[in-house]
Amino acid sequence: MNQVDVLALSGSLRADSHNTALLHAARTLHSGGLAIDIDHDLGRLPLYNQDLDTGAPPAPVAELRARSARYAPSSPSARSWPRWERKCWSSRR
Repeated sequence: MNQVDVLALSGSLRADSHNTALLHAARTLHSGGLAIDIDHDLGRLPLYNQDLDTGAPPAPVAELRARSARYAPSSPSARSWPRWERKCWSSRR
């Protein structure tokens, strides 16, 4: 059986987040064939400001972009995210 690699992002930054706890439980309790990589650095991402979108993205954005490129999107909305992300952090002409 092939292993599926998943990058899990919790939208909550709270230390005792129930969402993050569920991700940890899923990683512990899965039945095999699944590797769940939980990202704990979303709090480092800046709020998007189009006025500052003039070139290379901030380091945390570039790091998440590089990390997420190793994973395949898992839903139709996730498939559209890379296009949105490139648009938000690319320079406008």
